[in-house]
Amino acid sequence: MRRLYGREIAGARSGVLDIGAGTGRVTMLALADSWADVHAVEPARAMRTSLLTRLATLPAEQRDRVTVHPHPLDETALDAVADAAVCHNMIGCLPPAVRERLWSAIGRALTPDGSLFLQLPPARLPVRTVVRLLADKRVGAHVYGGVHDDVGRRLPHPHPRRLLGQDRGRRAAGAHRDVLDVARDARPARRRTGPCTDSSRCRAATTRSCWP
Repeated sequence: MRRLYGREIAGARSGVLDIGAGTGRVTMLALADSWADVHAVEPARAMRTSLLTRLATLPAEQRDRVTVHPHPLDETALDAVADAAVCHNMIGCLPPAVRERLWSAIGRALTPDGSLFLQLPPARLPVRTVVRLLADKRVGAHVYGGVHDDVGRRLPHPHPRRLLGQDRGRRAAGAHRDVLDVARDARPARRRTGPCTDSSRCRAATTRSCWP
């Protein structure tokens, strides 16, 4: 993140605007490398929870400089609050009409000499959807993991499971993992191996693993 935006964020004087702050990678960078105030815009409650958890661990001096906005930017009424704005990994997730509103809101939120830095979305979608498993991370007796597709339309969040005794051996042999699919009302789902036969429910019918 510092390689992409570090110089621009460090040079901010009026403020830094993190649009689609997520879990706070840009926000944390801005607090560490700049003395300017930071506005983190994150409408998603799940992402905002992680962001606020990270901010709660910071010294008071840094916490006092950051404001977390729980609504889309066009609903925040921010006016000339930042000379550096960052949209990282979020523009491609927005429908065209929402993007149009966003550009106008960014123009209002930036100072006259401000600049916007964004990560451009891919020029085209992949030919087919490929579902990839995210790397497992163990925290105590639980293993956390997840799944992601190349189109970016489905982003399940990991759900912990126990990793004790005999279960370790089953996992090593390829046992299923639990995940939480926020795209389907946050209901637990089980991993299914082999080609999916229900193409009406799953966009990964041609892959070797999917989540119903």
